[in-house]
Amino acid sequence: MIGRTYQHGLLQYRHSQMLGEVMNIGLIAYFPTHRHLAFLYPEKLIRLRFAYTIIPEKTIKGYFRYFNKRVALQANHANEAVCR
Repeated sequence: MIGRTYQHGLLQYRHSQMLGEVMNIGLIAYFPTHRHLAFLYPEKLIRLRFAYTIIPEKTIKGYFRYFNKRVALQANHANEAVCR
């Protein structure tokens, strides 16, 4: 049996809690053997853009950039803590 090589969490967009509409739009992955944390997301947002036309693509990409920076910051803090 092969052990797990990474841990992950899905980033989901919930347009309506009442309707239960959920769309997976990103993934946060941790690779413990490499001590690497990454935020993965699609570069093209066609599916999301057509599903929810009221949300500007620029806004979504801004959120992705923010999440990416936060994940990088957390990864740096974790690496610094390990090095101490």
